[in-house]
Amino acid sequence: MTDIVTEPTMLFELALKTPDDDWLLIQQPYEAAKKFIDECDRKTLDAQHICDVDEDARKACLLFIAKALASRGRPPGSLKSWTISKIISSSSTNAYDFFRELPVTASLLAPFLKAEGSAWPSLESQCHAKEWQRVLINLTLLSKKFKEFTPKFIPDMGVRKPAVLRFGWLLFLNLKSKLIPAFPDLVSCINLLACVINVLVAHAPEGFLAMCQGSPSNPVSAISTTLKTDPGTVNDLMASVDSLLKHMLPCYVSEWRAGSMSNKVKNSTPFTLLFWKGQN
Repeated sequence: MTDIVTEPTMLFELALKTPDDDWLLIQQPYEAAKKFIDECDRKTLDAQHICDVDEDARKACLLFIAKALASRGRPPGSLKSWTISKIISSSSTNAYDFFRELPVTASLLAPFLKAEGSAWPSLESQCHAKEWQRVLINLTLLSKKFKEFTPKFIPDMGVRKPAVLRFGWLLFLNLKSKLIPAFPDLVSCINLLACVINVLVAHAPEGFLAMCQGSPSNPVSAISTTLKTDPGTVNDLMASVDSLLKHMLPCYVSEWRAGSMSNKVKNSTPFTLLFWKGQN
């Protein structure tokens, strides 16, 4: 049985039942671009590349370029239901293969784009392709840092570790979308990552805070130093994180201002119980 999220034609059929005006605008340039690619003389391509063509990644690239074509002349943020994440997932590919294939597909489509009154450099700038690629690189690095450094501050997570890391990473992505620009610099992301680790540490039950080198009197400073970022900046950002979490999570209780993990309260807050209890 075909998964509706893996085939654009099926996505279009779904849009007819649950109208998606964005897809209706993307469909025509997508099909035209795909037809052009299919009709290209493969003999003119590099033989090695022919063997390496990833059809799923190619499909995602065609959708991405079609969206860029359909967005011309429209207000910024148009066709927002077809995010880059949706385009990649609906094509059954991944971000790495997508960005690897994108310049190749754009090069093949050069005559088609010219006939459409456009060119890839202008479309690339319009759809922020390079910026999204940098985001991918930064997130990959940040994910490794998060997995490496969080256990240094909560070393006794035990079987809860996968759930805690997953929760923390999803929390980081959610806060990132709300507190920093869409295409932030790496330092801003590291500052936010320090805040997220601090939230996890501040709400971990007392027994989980057996620090390898003793409990620091100032968790924000210790975490910032470990991540090689400025404690003052992280502390300021932490105030915004704290305020936002109170709206996002009704059971959230701010504990980070206590400033000392060694004086951790023994009575778990509702947020602590939600976060840690039942993770066995």
